[in-house]
Amino acid sequence: RTAFAYCELPSTSARRAALVVGSDDTLTVWLNGEQVYDHQGDRSFDPEQARFGVDLVEGSNRLLVRCGNSGGGWACSVAVSEPATYAFLAGPAE
Repeated sequence: RTAFAYCELPSTSARRAALVVGSDDTLTVWLNGEQVYDHQGDRSFDPEQARFGVDLVEGSNRLLVRCGNSGGGWACSVAVSEPATYAFLAGPAE
């Protein structure tokens, strides 16, 4: 069996982000039409099985996930990091 999930991730600017994914069993992830992750095999679910960087564009980012199951439990998760807004990144204080 295979299930698909789709969402649009808004971003106020073009930026680098971290995606964290997990699945039981197979998982393929596309961002804006480009495959950014692929696991083909059986495994138990852990929501943080892989972490990798992706480039978000300003505006809407299309995220498509395909999760396959060969037996037993079935789950998948995807999380994306928020933009960093730490004051020290803005530069020296006036």
